[in-house]
Amino acid sequence: MNYFTFIEILGSVFYLLQNISLSLEKRIGWLLGLIGAIAYFIVAIHKGSFAYSVLEVMNGIIFIFGIFVWQKYENVERKVTLTMSVLALIGIFFVFFLNLGSPNWILENLMVIVFVLGIVFLVLRNPIGWILYILGHILLIAYAYLLGTYFILILQVVSLPFAFLGYKNFKLKKSRSLNDQF
Repeated sequence: MNYFTFIEILGSVFYLLQNISLSLEKRIGWLLGLIGAIAYFIVAIHKGSFAYSVLEVMNGIIFIFGIFVWQKYENVERKVTLTMSVLALIGIFFVFFLNLGSPNWILENLMVIVFVLGIVFLVLRNPIGWILYILGHILLIAYAYLLGTYFILILQVVSLPFAFLGYKNFKLKKSRSLNDQF
């Protein structure tokens, strides 16, 4: 087995565990995602996919914020979210700058933008984060196929139900809290 294929498999396992954990609202998901981001960064660099590698760097930074702030300190969350938004915009600028010559640059950059914004909204506990994650998984299925990273592709297919579950759980929790207010 190729060394990079092994790293891709490990990254896929950690990202799958992250998706399951976050859909069940478990904080450990952010740490598992950080490990997956490191693995996928290595694979993306190996494949020459600069936008995807920037996405994984941004994921790693945002996952670190998620570990410490998610469902914890509301004032800190707002400051961190502003910082994350600025980092995401800088990352997106570099993605476009580095990848305009890529034959798949529209798909790759769109996927990066959707996932980065989805992560920001997930940290903010906004349901649009799950919707963006669903769209990001769909875009990454196509992109992983073009790259030939089939374990990443399989992870996206397997992750879709957990993104739907995360959205459903968020909506149920929100409706319960609204019912408790009345």
